[in-house]
Amino acid sequence: MVEQALGRIGKIAAPEIAHAEPLARTGFRTTLRAAVVDGQAALRQARSQTPVMIDGCLVAHPLIEALLTEGRFGDATEVTLRVGARTGDQMVITNGDPQTCDLPDGVLVVSARPVGRAGITEERAGITEGRAGITERVLGSLFEISPGSFFQTRADGADQLVELVSDGLRQAYGQVPARLVDLCAGVGLFGALIEATEVVAVESNRSAVQDAMSNLQRLRPPGTSKVVKSTVERWRPESAQVVVADPSRVGLKASGVAAVVATGCEVVALVSCDAGSLGRDAGLLVEAGYSLDRLTLVDLFPDTPRIEAVSILSRR
Repeated sequence: MVEQALGRIGKIAAPEIAHAEPLARTGFRTTLRAAVVDGQAALRQARSQTPVMIDGCLVAHPLIEALLTEGRFGDATEVTLRVGARTGDQMVITNGDPQTCDLPDGVLVVSARPVGRAGITEERAGITEGRAGITERVLGSLFEISPGSFFQTRADGADQLVELVSDGLRQAYGQVPARLVDLCAGVGLFGALIEATEVVAVESNRSAVQDAMSNLQRLRPPGTSKVVKSTVERWRPESAQVVVADPSRVGLKASGVAAVVATGCEVVALVSCDAGSLGRDAGLLVEAGYSLDRLTLVDLFPDTPRIEAVSILSRR
C-alpha cells in the first residue's frame, strides 16, 4: 500500500521498506470515544451511529476498559476516555454535566462544551483538583497532556516513533543540529526528546501550545526552546539544519512542504499516518531536491488498514 502510494501519487520509487518491532495487538489503546446510553458507555456499530452495549473492548488499555465498563456518565450522550498507561492517570471528557458522573476516586472529569478553537473548557467535578489533564511517560520523560491536546494513543508506539526519528536523523545528519524545527509539534514530543542545541516548535492548537511550552521548559535546558502558535502554512520559516514534521492525516500538502524547504534544512524526518499523504508529501520533497533514503513502518493499530510511516529525507 505504501509502496504503491509512493509510485502512483508521489511518482517516486520506494527505498527498501523496514518494519519496526511488532507492538501488542490487544490492551493498548489509551484514548477511546464512546456513546452513552442511559448513563452507560457504548461503542458504535461499524459504519453506523447505532450504539452497541458492550462488556469489554479488546484493544482498550485496562485503565480505559475499567472506565468503559464500570463508569456511569450521567446525562452525557458522548464521552472521550483518556489515560496515562505508565502513570495511571485517568480522565473523562463529557458533553454532559460533570457532576452527574459516577466514577472512581482520582478520575479527572472535564466538560467538552466547545470554546472557540481551544476545543473544550475544563469544568472539574470536584475530583483531583489542581490537575489540568493527564500525564504520560515516553522514553522515561513525563509529558503533560491537556484534554484538548492530541497525543499518540499508545505510549509504546510513541517510544518507537521517537526512537526511529532520532536514529534516522543521527545517521543522516551525523551531528547534533544547531537548530531543529518541530512542525505540527503537538505537546512537544519530538522537540523535547531529540537532541538539538535549539528547538523551534510550531503548533496551531491552543491547548497543545500550552502543553508544549510546559513540556519543553521542563525537559530541555533553559533558553533552548521556543514555541510558535501558528499553522505550518502561515508560519514564517526559520533556518534550521533538521526538520521533524508530524502532520495530521491530510499531511503537509504543498504549502507545508514549501515551509519545510524554506528552512534550508539538510534532513527531514516526516511522520505520516496516511499512505496517500505520505506519497504526495514525499514526492513534493523529492521534487524540491531531497532524496527518500529511509522508510520504516510502525503498526500502531494492529489488525486495521492504518499504518504509521517514518521517512528520512536528505538534501541531494
